[in-house]
Amino acid sequence: PGQDTVSCFFSVSTSHNRTMPLTVSCTPVHTGSQTIFTPLDNGVIKIRHTVNVEERVRQAKVTLSKVKDFWKTYSDTFHRLANTRCDAERTTLFLNDLMEGDSTRVKNVREKITDLFNCGPTSSLASCKETLFGLVIAVQIYADYYKTVRINKFNYSEIDMRIESRLVGDGARLKADAFAMGLAMAGIS
Repeated sequence: PGQDTVSCFFSVSTSHNRTMPLTVSCTPVHTGSQTIFTPLDNGVIKIRHTVNVEERVRQAKVTLSKVKDFWKTYSDTFHRLANTRCDAERTTLFLNDLMEGDSTRVKNVREKITDLFNCGPTSSLASCKETLFGLVIAVQIYADYYKTVRINKFNYSEIDMRIESRLVGDGARLKADAFAMGLAMAGIS
């Protein structure tokens, strides 16, 4: 309840010119950290643009039903992760597997995520305190709020680049990898 929940949202995107399909994806948000779980390849439904409106409405109904199914699966998964304890040894193993290498940068990132896990804004929440769910959330907080974003050749603002990173870029990939690793460590397929 309150700050210790994951709320179900879904995002919809389209190109409006029929060059890309209508894309609907389940995007759960952890309210305590205001971070988005980024499923990337899971929970995404694509609908091809067509002239037939009735068919599109039928597809929309089917899509919403699928989003509900994805949400049920995610909800059960979050509870299982929150009930899986995560000690210092497991934390180190998780972070070493998530970010391979011994460069100073990698070590600093691991240290920051460990600090967020132990002392960050969600570390005292029941679902996050010393749990695998809390470690996944710590990675999400790092990816959404601390990860360096690169300025690109199109001269987008830092805010635009941060949003891109969170939703489909490097930050999204880091969050998706952490979520997948959390599932594997908890024995969830």
